[in-house]
Amino acid sequence: MWLLIALAFAVPEDRFPWSAEVELPATGVHRVRVPAELRPAWSDDSSGLALLDANGTVVPFAAVVTDETPTRIAGQRGTPDGTVALEWWPAPDGDGWELAVRQRPADGLEVLLPRTPFATNATLYEWVDGAWVERARQVVWRLGGSAVSAPIPLPPRTGRFKVVLDPGAVEIDDAPAFTIVRHDTSVPETTLDLEVLSTQVPDTGWVQYDIGLPQPLAVEWLEVQTDASLFDRRVALEFVEPSEAPDALGYVHVPYSAQTIQRTSLGGAQIDRVRVKPEGSPSRRLALYVEAQGQEPLPIERVTVALPGLDLLVQDPGPGPHTLLAGAPRSTMAPSDLQFAGPELARLAGEPVQPGARLDNPAYVPPEERGGLVTPSQPLDLRDYTRAWPVQGAGLVRIALTDEVLANARPDLGDLRLIDAEGRQIPYLLQDDGTLHTWGSLPFERTERESQSVLEVTLPQPNVLVGVVTLSTEAPLFDREVRLSRPSAGRLETMRAIRWSGLDRPSTVSIALSQRVGDTLVVQIENGDDPPLPITAIEAAWPGWELLAVVPDGGARLVAGAPRETRPDYDLWLLREQLRDRVDTGATLGPAEVLLPPPLSLLDRGLVGFGVAVLALGLLGLTVVLIRGAPEEPAPPAPEEDEPEADPPEPAPA
Repeated sequence: MWLLIALAFAVPEDRFPWSAEVELPATGVHRVRVPAELRPAWSDDSSGLALLDANGTVVPFAAVVTDETPTRIAGQRGTPDGTVALEWWPAPDGDGWELAVRQRPADGLEVLLPRTPFATNATLYEWVDGAWVERARQVVWRLGGSAVSAPIPLPPRTGRFKVVLDPGAVEIDDAPAFTIVRHDTSVPETTLDLEVLSTQVPDTGWVQYDIGLPQPLAVEWLEVQTDASLFDRRVALEFVEPSEAPDALGYVHVPYSAQTIQRTSLGGAQIDRVRVKPEGSPSRRLALYVEAQGQEPLPIERVTVALPGLDLLVQDPGPGPHTLLAGAPRSTMAPSDLQFAGPELARLAGEPVQPGARLDNPAYVPPEERGGLVTPSQPLDLRDYTRAWPVQGAGLVRIALTDEVLANARPDLGDLRLIDAEGRQIPYLLQDDGTLHTWGSLPFERTERESQSVLEVTLPQPNVLVGVVTLSTEAPLFDREVRLSRPSAGRLETMRAIRWSGLDRPSTVSIALSQRVGDTLVVQIENGDDPPLPITAIEAAWPGWELLAVVPDGGARLVAGAPRETRPDYDLWLLREQLRDRVDTGATLGPAEVLLPPPLSLLDRGLVGFGVAVLALGLLGLTVVLIRGAPEEPAPPAPEEDEPEADPPEPAPA
């Protein structure tokens, strides 16, 4: 019986791709802080984690996360004799306000100033051994009738405190209000400092900043890092899901909902509201949109993102070293009974223990291998394919598609196939890689036609989906209509038209296109009664695409150029979310190879020979018929018989 119970609760170690060593004492209550690289995409779900002791026995834990909705308790003005959670009164010496935190410790103190708008410095003191000891000094403010300053951190204990504002900021009779903030789990947020990968300045008036995450993560908020000292902008933050449909739709993205970020200076203190909450499901990519209608784009090169902190609380974990397994799918492990006692364990646990470096779990068996979803299938008939590229890489990889591949493949990329050394198909997933690849400083020819400037731009690769076209000028002030067109059936077909104003975007404008152009892009600028607008550079960017696949050690090739092939449908698509979370290795494509038609078989050669013979006989018969049906030439006339010569005429008489 006990053996059956043990087997029922055995850890499926082959389901966990990662592991990390943890050093824990054998007894007591301890806290293990889970770093971002071991986190699941959904931070409030620990069912993809398992903790084992040195004997491989499962160690139960309670998972606690950052409390997103802390408890707020408003203070009551009174005397030190009360028993409420927070009570405050004017300090007897007239210097600030004294507070009593009772019942249980608090994590922070919010100060709501009575005047709007207003900002001042607040200093927090604690009564220790008969004297006031300074603990924190922080700017507090309110704008528009709401408190926007962060809580002042409080020591983790009950006791007597005092808050002193700058001299003359608030009178005793015009006192602020105090509120304490409590987090039941006291798990700090995990923050990551990330670089902005690319910045687009489209004609929509919303500047787009692209941010990449190391893996799909449940971002709690994003904080903008910028040197700008004064701004008030509408912003939106969205998770970007990978697209699996390359067909061009030609749409321009504009955020539907917006938040506000602000920075200003009041009374010499800098006030920031630069945090934005994201929308959508966790993914590897974030897009930050900042409105810039009639304003210069904000210089944003880096951002800070915060994840809810995740701690594992254990009691008497047993002999070590311990191993933390991570990365398994949801619901791999059932919650333990310790989860019910999470808040109590959090108060008893000491300083958090950090796991070691993330390692690959040698016992891990990928689900695609367990299910046979990456086994090469039947050989592929290459007679209709025109190009092939060798894949340089092995294992679970991302294969970035070059513009050469996109130019030779069908618009829907449905003719792409991966084949192994024996010509058998290798399953793959297709998705956009979230980046724009730029063709910079494209050559163009300019022609002036009365009041219109026509710029013919030669693209490096034809038939590639052009995502964005960027025009640059040195003119400071102007207002022009710009059209992007392509030659079609002897005429110009307009794809997009915008109004470009130098007041909004004085030097460059990025025009969202998302269409296939061909090999020539035509830019038409209507100058009206003004002189031609000088254009110093034209750039075009195309969205990147990639394949996710398990490439065998024997190598693989990517083939394309079959117009009649249907789009493949692989069962590997069922594991797309797990593959996206796990794949970190990139593979590249080698130089292209022109595929030759395969040699004809003996039967094919016989059929071709028979066809040629039939054609030759047909031509010979047609020649005979034409000859017989031709009219006969008339015979030359027969020569006439010789007649006797006539006597010469007699001479006339003299």
